[in-house]
Formats: sequence, structure tokens, C-alpha cells
Amino acid sequence: MTAITVMRLELVKACLAMLDQHAVEHPAGHQGKLAARYVLRSNVSARIGLMFEKSDKTKPLLWVEHRFLRNLVHDDIELKLYPASAPYQAVEPGGNSPTVATLP
Repeated sequence: MTAITVMRLELVKACLAMLDQHAVEHPAGHQGKLAARYVLRSNVSARIGLMFEKSDKTKPLLWVEHRFLRNLVHDDIELKLYPASAPYQAVEPGGNSPTVATLP
């Protein structure tokens, strides 16, 4: 196993531990090796659905509904938006590839 693979596994493990501590499993359950689904309660008791992609074939990604991001994202996190349908659309030659929030 390479150092990058070990670091990625540690990142995924830390993210899942934090989500397990602060959120509850989504009523629909997790998706095995692909994704973990959670519900997080806001300060005003709004239910925020989260999905953490943990597949070995993708970057660890955290999906959250756009309307909740304003209060969750800080200046040190780069945020890129695209619709939930974007992962299922083919990227046209010369077009932009969809991306999500990333840490510096």
C-alpha cells in the first residue's frame, strides 16, 4: 500500500468517525462500500441530509443540499456547485467537469 493510499484511508476513517459522532444514519441506510448517508440536525432543528462518498474509486466527497451550505462553509473551504444530476451526465469535449467543495 502506498503512502497516499494510507493517507486516503485515514482521511475516510476520520470523516466517518466525525459523521458517526455528530449525525445519525439516514433512514434509507448506508450504501455499503460506496457511500454513507446521514442526517444532521441544525441549530434550528432542520434536518440536513448528507452523503459521504467513500468508494476506493472516487475522491472522498461530502454531498449536502445547497440551501444548507451558507451556514456550514467557511472561507477556508473552496466550494464548487453542480446539480445532483451532474454525475450522471457525460462531460462534453471542451466542457467543464463537475466538481465539489474541496479543502485547500
